[in-house]
Amino acid sequence: VEHPDVDRYNLCGQIADGVAYLHQENVAHGDIRGVNVLISKDHTPKITGFVAHRIDRTSKFTETSGSQTMSIRWMAPEVIGDITEKSTPEGDIFSLGSTILEVFTGNVPFPGVSTPTVIMKLLAGGHPARPEEHIPTGDDRADLLWSLLSDCWAFKPEDRPTVDNIKCRMRIIGSM
Repeated sequence: VEHPDVDRYNLCGQIADGVAYLHQENVAHGDIRGVNVLISKDHTPKITGFVAHRIDRTSKFTETSGSQTMSIRWMAPEVIGDITEKSTPEGDIFSLGSTILEVFTGNVPFPGVSTPTVIMKLLAGGHPARPEEHIPTGDDRADLLWSLLSDCWAFKPEDRPTVDNIKCRMRIIGSM
């Protein structure tokens, strides 16, 4: 993982702050993922890459080596399954969970898994496997973080936590 000295709990709490601001302004981002979070000179994360309209996913099923345009791995199942026509706060929460995972592991969600398999897993209610190297079972902080991520990945959008709940939980976990 790049920059091992970075407080990832604090960083993810700040990313959640940015998402909370957007949701407070009635804006759903639609494409939250690591590549769309820039770090300013003062080490503050800035969210970029807003989706102003429905994503044309037909062109995103093929992945090229090093491609940063692929966002299926961060998408909520209802977005992939065409259940929703627009970006939603609940979809952002699913993506935020995947982005937090990305911050802790330095990898995209579902590393080494083919895109069609990722799609099938997400549509079946699956989520990324726990990366024991980065979020080890039996470690109190890691267990709380994994519980938070699992909640973000709830299959039903209404079962996902609010961004304010995520902010609060990240602060608690980070202070342990």
